[in-house]
Amino acid sequence: MSKPTMGRGLGSLLADQKSQTVSDNTAGKTEIAAGVRTLMTGHNAPKTNPVPSVASPKGPAIPLWYFLAADALLIGLALLIAFTSPKPMPTSRMILSIVVVVCAAGCGFCALLAGADKG
Repeated sequence: MSKPTMGRGLGSLLADQKSQTVSDNTAGKTEIAAGVRTLMTGHNAPKTNPVPSVASPKGPAIPLWYFLAADALLIGLALLIAFTSPKPMPTSRMILSIVVVVCAAGCGFCALLAGADKG
């Protein structure tokens, strides 16, 4: 069955849609419509800025002091292992304390990387 009304008025519908999404201001620059600007930048976007910008994050996902606290705790654990082990230190405890110190160094490195993003 044929549908003779399908597509009728489509040209005027597309012309109306184009005038709603893009408008020209007096300087000849194309400005993004308010609805599209809100979707791209959020509801607090300034209305005079025609180009949307990506909002910067508020801060790092993990605070810097978490890494420093983990670093201090791991160094403390390595010292605890070293001072409570019998003399001479068994190989298993020595390897464990080395692994703990390497993990502490990794936490310290992550703290340096997290602090470098701010500057």
